Amino acid sequence: MDRHAVRWRIAVLVAISLAGCGRHDARDELKRFTGNWAVVHLESGGIIIPKEQRRAFDVTITDAHVKMNVGVRQLRAVYVLRPAKSPREIDLEAIDDSGKDRPKRMTRGIYRWEGERLTLCLGDADQPRPADFTTSPGTGRILLVLERDR
Repeated sequence: MDRHAVRWRIAVLVAISLAGCGRHDARDELKRFTGNWAVVHLESGGIIIPKEQRRAFDVTITDAHVKMNVGVRQLRAVYVLRPAKSPREIDLEAIDDSGKDRPKRMTRGIYRWEGERLTLCLGDADQPRPADFTTSPGTGRILLVLERDR
């Protein structure tokens, strides 16, 4: 076997092992996301939402969906994680259960882990992804800090 063929096979093996590692990391990240979450901090447009109002929120994440209950209203979305990005990225696409033909709306965000706390910064629908974990008036950004609900 010539050198070129050996190098090519080594390159293919390295690429396959790295791709497998990426899938494994994504699966591990998905496992960390799944569960019931309590909202411990909520900020929208630079305004911190009081604890009394946050109690109306709860979040459930499965391996395919994010479901947020806000009082009697329920919001659902499918999501995609990109844990290899820096900061880590999440994309959410709202699920419309109304039966009306509405355009798909994509919400782009970033997330980070601080121990078992999950912090998400989400941009307004169909707007660019936030670059940092801040909100300010007029941005439409939401900052959520979640702790696993035990």
